[in-house]
Amino acid sequence: MTGARGGPRSRKGTRTRTRLLEAAQAVFEERGYQDTRVSDIAEAADLSHASFYHYFDSKEQVFRELAEHHEAQLTAPAEPDDESARPDVSELAKLWRANRLYLERYGAAGHFMGVIEEVSRYDDQVNATRIQRQKHFASRSEASLRRALPKA
Repeated sequence: MTGARGGPRSRKGTRTRTRLLEAAQAVFEERGYQDTRVSDIAEAADLSHASFYHYFDSKEQVFRELAEHHEAQLTAPAEPDDESARPDVSELAKLWRANRLYLERYGAAGHFMGVIEEVSRYDDQVNATRIQRQKHFASRSEASLRRALPKA
């Protein structure tokens, strides 16, 4: 994930930025987007209000970055050592595994995914990212089904 100003330049800066992202996610999950303030995120990260603004321009920016990260995780390929990567695995088995992996990842991030759904109703950028993920997953599933089903 990159920052508003090109990202941190030191390990300490990277750790601080990560603390802010983790704190932001926890606060968004606990309070929802509307009830979260920048000061809540800074406090949860045990940092000053000014520290937040060193790494992010706004609450919207940190949320959008987290949302993009989670949306990308949902459609990321399986690990190379996953059983579905073997050449002898059928297309339907691969599709089944991809769907199961998607649902597992969605469930693991369920609280935050709920906040993304909330925010996508009034933030066009978050909504576009969500729609892009849905289209990607649908397109990938369709292509896999076309490869798996007999030609008519």
